[in-house]
Amino acid sequence: MAVQQGQSSQSPSYVIYDKVTGRPVGRYRQYDLATDSYCACDADEVLSLFTGSDTVLKNTTDAAPDNLAVLQSNMPEGVSLRTLHVAQRSHRLVERPRLHLAADRDELEGDGKDSAQLTLALYDSRGHIDGKGTGRVRVTTTRGKLSARGGMVELEKGRASLTLTSVPETVHQVVVRAERVDGDAQAAEITLAFV
Repeated sequence: MAVQQGQSSQSPSYVIYDKVTGRPVGRYRQYDLATDSYCACDADEVLSLFTGSDTVLKNTTDAAPDNLAVLQSNMPEGVSLRTLHVAQRSHRLVERPRLHLAADRDELEGDGKDSAQLTLALYDSRGHIDGKGTGRVRVTTTRGKLSARGGMVELEKGRASLTLTSVPETVHQVVVRAERVDGDAQAAEITLAFV
């Protein structure tokens, strides 16, 4: 999903991002009371607002103001910056890759022996499995035992799998979560039960 960019008389906004990682660190919009609308403003002024913030710089590569840049975008309301990044080559705001986590069943016997097969897939911004996707993924669970040591699995061709084994108890809600170690994808989460 590419997010529209360019001039807009209706609601221009500015995304401040880390040039090294492409990760957004803030968003700025200026409202004009006289016209009762959002208005365009100077990108350099917007950048200076963020380069002076210690909180923003803590989340920037090497905490260096030079690693920040501004992109004007007509980002729709309600879209979270956490789901987006700036593509290095095109300098466009696009959806971050996302992990998808699935289980072959959603209820396990709470006997400490029953298990479910978990599968992971990495999807690109177009919604296709990233066949070149690699990297480490940390899988955590609120109950049960994962087959991967420390919950760490390696993506190969955008996919990985592991097993979740129940514990000898009844648990109404078992949450399994998957996150890329490098943080370069949206996390995934599913809920199961031990009955």
